[in-house]
Amino acid sequence: MNRLFIIGTTLIIIGFIVIIIGSILPVITMPSKPSEKTEVGVGGCIVIMFIPICFGYGKPEIMTPLIIFSLALVIILSVIYIIMTRKIITLSVEKK
Repeated sequence: MNRLFIIGTTLIIIGFIVIIIGSILPVITMPSKPSEKTEVGVGGCIVIMFIPICFGYGKPEIMTPLIIFSLALVIILSVIYIIMTRKIITLSVEKK
């Protein structure tokens, strides 16, 4: 199998595991006293190519770290894309 295919599949599986753990963890750590006031916030970021689409609900303080995270993710993905493109171009030139 191709090494990149294995890495991609592994990252997808790890992503699903993180989502499952993230949805189960609040239920496990839920306080036993229902009288306590609990504030909930949620946020997410979907990256399509190099365009981050971020969303959030809850306090506005959650959006600043989310935007910073999405910008860092876009920079990392851009660097990976450049490295992969150079590698593909180098391999195609070597084959000729």
